[in-house]
Amino acid sequence: MASKLNDSIEHLTSQGRLNELYARELIPADKKPFVIDLEKSSGVYLAVQDDDVVLLDAASQIATLGLGFNHSAMFGAAQHLSSWIDDGQSSDFRDLQAAYADLMRRKLGSTSHHVSFCNSGAEAIEQALAICFERRQHKSARRVLAFVGAFHGRTKFVLETTWSPEKREPFSWTEQAAIFAPYPEIDCADPSQAIVPDNWIGLWSERDDSTFLARLTQIQNGNDALLSSEIESLRVVRQTLADKRAFAILIEPMQCEGGERYSSGRFHQGLATLAQSFVVPLIYDEIQTGFHLGRSFFWHRQFGLSSKGESWVPDIVVTAKKAQVGVVLSRWPISSIQQVAPVSIARGYIQASILDQFSDAIEQIESMVAEQLNALISRHANLIHRPRGQGLAFAIDFVDASLQKRAIAARFRFGLVFYPAGDRAARFRLNLSFDKDAITLLFEQLDKLLGSLNADAHPPTERPVELPSVEHHYEFHRQLLVEKLSLLHSRTSINPDDVQRLLEKQLRQIDLLKPEITVHLLDRTEYKNFRERILQVQVDVYEPARQTPGEDFDLVFASDRPLGIVIEKAGQIIGMAFAGPLKSFAEVHGVATDPHRDDPNAAYMVDVTVTILHRGRLGRILKQAVSMLAIAQGYRTIHGRNRDKIARGMWAINLSLGSFVTQYLENDYDDQDAHRDCLYYRCAAIWEPPTLNLSNGIESPFGLDELTEEFVKRNLPAAVNKLTLSNFVDERFVADLQSVVELFPPELQHAYLASSLSEAVDKAVKSLWLSRAPRKRMLTFRGHFFGDSTLLSRSLSGIGEPLFEVQFIEEPGYADDIESFDELRSALRSDEVLAFFVEPISQRTMRAVDRQTLAKVRDLCAEFEVPLVYNETASMFFRYSEDAFSTSGIVSVMPDAAIAYLGGQQAIALMRRSLFAAEPLKLISTWDGDGFSLAKFAEVARVVMSDQAGFRRLAEDFGRVLTERLSRGGSASCGLRSGAGWIEGDLPKDLELLFAQVSKNVWRVCPSAWAMRVFLRRFSNG
Repeated sequence: MASKLNDSIEHLTSQGRLNELYARELIPADKKPFVIDLEKSSGVYLAVQDDDVVLLDAASQIATLGLGFNHSAMFGAAQHLSSWIDDGQSSDFRDLQAAYADLMRRKLGSTSHHVSFCNSGAEAIEQALAICFERRQHKSARRVLAFVGAFHGRTKFVLETTWSPEKREPFSWTEQAAIFAPYPEIDCADPSQAIVPDNWIGLWSERDDSTFLARLTQIQNGNDALLSSEIESLRVVRQTLADKRAFAILIEPMQCEGGERYSSGRFHQGLATLAQSFVVPLIYDEIQTGFHLGRSFFWHRQFGLSSKGESWVPDIVVTAKKAQVGVVLSRWPISSIQQVAPVSIARGYIQASILDQFSDAIEQIESMVAEQLNALISRHANLIHRPRGQGLAFAIDFVDASLQKRAIAARFRFGLVFYPAGDRAARFRLNLSFDKDAITLLFEQLDKLLGSLNADAHPPTERPVELPSVEHHYEFHRQLLVEKLSLLHSRTSINPDDVQRLLEKQLRQIDLLKPEITVHLLDRTEYKNFRERILQVQVDVYEPARQTPGEDFDLVFASDRPLGIVIEKAGQIIGMAFAGPLKSFAEVHGVATDPHRDDPNAAYMVDVTVTILHRGRLGRILKQAVSMLAIAQGYRTIHGRNRDKIARGMWAINLSLGSFVTQYLENDYDDQDAHRDCLYYRCAAIWEPPTLNLSNGIESPFGLDELTEEFVKRNLPAAVNKLTLSNFVDERFVADLQSVVELFPPELQHAYLASSLSEAVDKAVKSLWLSRAPRKRMLTFRGHFFGDSTLLSRSLSGIGEPLFEVQFIEEPGYADDIESFDELRSALRSDEVLAFFVEPISQRTMRAVDRQTLAKVRDLCAEFEVPLVYNETASMFFRYSEDAFSTSGIVSVMPDAAIAYLGGQQAIALMRRSLFAAEPLKLISTWDGDGFSLAKFAEVARVVMSDQAGFRRLAEDFGRVLTERLSRGGSASCGLRSGAGWIEGDLPKDLELLFAQVSKNVWRVCPSAWAMRVFLRRFSNG
């Protein structure tokens, strides 16, 4: 598809879609000035909506995309039902998440580290710090030791560890400020690792001061500037730890936003030794550097850290970005609600798998970049210097800060996306789609951009580019998704003839369906005619260890449901694929320990082979056809084996269909090749109906009723690709955002987006702080909940020892509870109060604050001019009152701000205009949530709001039938409004598994609309 990089990119027609949001101040004006077309974006190219223009994304969505846009493997994220309905309890999702955690431990080099997932990188660091704070040895330690130049995120406490005064100081509370040690930067013109002096480890493990000073004198070398800077940094660290002021050490192995600053393995070994000696946890922030930004999967692994002569793994490592979620790998258990979006878990797992398999390609990219980068420096030595890079990352420094600003301002005119780092650097984040041509184009455009900084330079001109088409990916996956959806709703399934027609259509698309090409779906009789030729293909294509034995093909066709496809060209087999019942292959490694081994509807993938001259898309087409054929033959799951690294192309295809590793079999191949491990995998051929859950309407508001064919087709691009919403949005997101904000009263229609409830709380608090500083004390009712994945939200929710000042007040039991209201009045009278936080309905127990009580709270807050903030997470969808979608919509109790978790990886904070900081880039986070999660909430809300009377009837019918069922047992009572509430007492046996228990004999009732309908169909007739 022909498109262009040109100089008109800042004046595009799509900008008008954003201007409406900005004009109404629905959100701050943070976004880049164009709307993205995700479905047309491809590889390294970010396509602009409604204009034949593309950007070359040399930042890979701020290191979020490891494979590029619409990579074929990433379509596998959409092939999990849990991705669409946020079903975090399904067995498939739990197994997928376990596979992800296992892969993380393998790449970390520790089988014992605990793995936790959350919704953002900043949350991951907050969780890591919460672990360290809870476990700290010295109760006086309440600060974090960080490093000059650091950037760790924008949530309230993590922001205190970020060096940049511009980002940190507007929100800094001095008692929580980090202690900053110097960061000893390597001169990246010579990035070789520093030589480790004798007794380096002994020096930093020495606790006695006099012995330490004596050893230090022996090691110091005045001629080694790097060594001197490292010693000075480590001395600051040592003194801080000795003074017992810090409860954790937090460091990036390479500082990214701080200026793309590298550091040596020698320094990090000294730091690790100090951490162990003083028993203070060391946290590596690999949010951006993890997932093969560098030569190792985790950047710190190349430092070769050791302890007592053995390899040492840091206490905690956190990552995000390409992980698509926040990931915490901790030596100690993590106590938090793992509230994540299944689609993001799936995307992160796929990216981790592919990056791991193609690590050699990353080395090739580094080599190609180095050659071009050095040439660029030579041509523009008056403008740039200090080239540096590793893996998928590279950077340059401008000779002065003004040149950096001019280059950043000009980047879009040359069709490029990259970002500043520090006050002089430009940083670049590539991905696996950057082949030689894309790298050449990148440096050609950089050359033109740098040339334009000279006064006599020519302006940029249009540059045509050929945008690789991804239509074939969308066509197949939409068809497969629709087929799965159709079966889920018990409609007619595809048949083998349909599969053959689809296969022939795909062959035609790659110009391979010619008169000499024949497609065969084999039965037993036809197999006998092909057997010898099938075996010969194995000999021709594979080494002996990878050849499938003839007996395995025989087992396929001895079964009653064989899956066999052969493609011939002029009488010669050029491609073939076979699968049969899993139980027929009990002797194969992995099958015997597969819990599905006796399932008659489980298939085993025996072989997919394409001859050397026809490799490319044919293997993918064959595997896709087998998957469709498996559906036609009634199989429910497909299992198989892939050789690690060697069969990585086929593993990418399997990932695209929703596969994940269930067993990692080490040294499984009996030969002497470098890669002998086996990936034993499972893939769902069809979607199993989800288990009815009447408690997860908050986490999973989107149900099967909303999962229509139209919704699937429209939102597949957002399921496959994650945009950094702080910078880029697509047209779907703009529409969905506007519809969600308009669910709330006009007075509160000024919004910040967030990835989680905790992050939304953080943004609300920071916005309040900008208008109410220096007030810091927060008030809330005891037991109310505001998240648990940041230290601020944990403090506000009363979890553990608080790091923030929170005053807890007993919730009045009724509007005339004089004692409780006197306590509240006394607290509000203080001039130190930032805001009062309330849950109209508790999302943990579903118990509601009495409306008269809430009105009195509202009046008291107004009297003392203290902002009232609601957590509306549980009170949306008319659960608090039939009068309004949320409690905020009731005029008599309307708050000054509201926060709400919308499910998946999306939350929102809404403010009155007087409390809203509209300044761009003030309250962003990289992701600001996830467009796919927002789309699902917007769709559910649209359906409910379009038929409010029907929704009320549904909730009434649900409550009536549930009450009747409970009354039959005689021992349980319930409190319900709009279909939600609580049950107290013993549940009938047939209802026990439908509800989440919140305490002894107390159960949470919070169903989605879909769950209510299923319950009524199942129980309304007795």
